Amino acid sequence: MKLHKQLLIAVGTTPEGMTVVSGVYRFFETIGLPLGDILFQLWEHNAIPDWIQLMNEMVAAGRPFDRAVEAIASAVGDACYPLEFSAEVCRRLQALRVTASGVGSAESSPGCE
Repeated sequence: MKLHKQLLIAVGTTPEGMTVVSGVYRFFETIGLPLGDILFQLWEHNAIPDWIQLMNEMVAAGRPFDRAVEAIASAVGDACYPLEFSAEVCRRLQALRVTASGVGSAESSPGCE
């Protein structure tokens, strides 16, 4: 019998009560659904991805940081997240650059304006 690995795993809860889910990038890569569709379904089920893990996995897979932020920003837009929420996701993802390098620029990436 073949065992199936669970790709999406609940890893926490936001203060607003949304479930935080890990494994979104692996799910995106394995299943091949557009990232925006995955994010939309998560939102519909009161869940959001672990944004830091999603960024780390995209960059580890070879996507440059700016392109990863742009891809996530585009997917968040496609998923029709509220504008304020989308802007906050972009702001926090950009802050990762400064944290990771210790000095980097906090300029906006395309799609995070």
